[in-house]
Amino acid sequence: MIAVLYSYLIVIGGTILFAVAWLLHQARRQSQRARELIRLNETQAFDLPDFLRASWPALSAGGFSGLSWHLVWFGTDIRETRGYRTTVFVSRDFDIGDIRLHVELFMPKRGWERSYFSRTLAEQFFLLLQMDMWIKLGSVRTTFEQTARMSVFLQHDIKNLLQLTSLAADQLTTIVPGQEPRLLEILKRSLPALQQRADQILKRLVQSSEAQLGTRNKAAAVDLYTFVSNALDLHGLSAQLQGPECHVLIAPDSFQSILDNLLGNYAQQSQAGTSGQMPELRVNWQLSQRNNDTSIVDNSPADNPPGIVTIQLYDPQGKPCLNPERLLEPFWSEHGSGRGIGLFQARQLTNQWGGTIHIDAPADGPLVFIIQLPANC
Repeated sequence: MIAVLYSYLIVIGGTILFAVAWLLHQARRQSQRARELIRLNETQAFDLPDFLRASWPALSAGGFSGLSWHLVWFGTDIRETRGYRTTVFVSRDFDIGDIRLHVELFMPKRGWERSYFSRTLAEQFFLLLQMDMWIKLGSVRTTFEQTARMSVFLQHDIKNLLQLTSLAADQLTTIVPGQEPRLLEILKRSLPALQQRADQILKRLVQSSEAQLGTRNKAAAVDLYTFVSNALDLHGLSAQLQGPECHVLIAPDSFQSILDNLLGNYAQQSQAGTSGQMPELRVNWQLSQRNNDTSIVDNSPADNPPGIVTIQLYDPQGKPCLNPERLLEPFWSEHGSGRGIGLFQARQLTNQWGGTIHIDAPADGPLVFIIQLPANC
């Protein structure tokens, strides 16, 4: 009797062990199928239609008999079926933004354990589909936001252009006797620069946001003294320039935009007369070797310039700034008519060319703009 009982116990124990081993094997198989679906989704760059079309082999290996889906992709209907339909299936409906999806996974009639693993794999598949939908809609939304930001930047550039044009017109209508030769010389330099800025705005209207900021392969050795002098004349400002001969490695249009955004505030202050006196700007710069400086990000053009230039721009008679932490914040402006992106754009451009902009704003003195850019020393 005891021997028979032992035999039954051995059979029962063996059956349990076999069942556990079989379930573990099935779990590992379905886990492998899930990993295959994830890798497949990655190879399809998380593109929902491509992933749906390419997923059937992995799903078929996972025990499904058929796949059917109806996708409305930004107004376009797509319907496809793989395998064959059965009376046993799981389905899911998604409706997110401009994307709607109805998907069905069919299974042959089978035991509860196989059905459980298949349904688990189906839920993982549905999660991947939903993730792809959110990724696509997120990328579309980001593109629209980038386009909107580009529009704001272009509006700001046009505003700068109008400001410079108005300044040139004012100079022509208020000629001081005896100053005609000097005014003519300034106009000879400023009017071609205005035309060049207008051409740049036109190009940006048909270029991508990356091209708008300039690309590194268009870097040039820009003479710092000449560029700053021309920018000051264009804005109707005067300044004391001090520094050694230096060529900044940057796209000329990017450097012009940086200077326009920095000097535009001083020009506006000069025209409004809010401080009671004209700005007396100082522009100082010094050169240093790149390997002796760690404050600048190593994001320079491909030719890897040997040094950097540190430029300080300030008005020694200027008043302390009340909100210095806001100056480089996008879409914040202390002027009601301002868009709050001028200094932000200057910072973006500077960063792109491997430089930095930061502000020294003591509580009892004028703020100082400190710009660092790659340069030939």
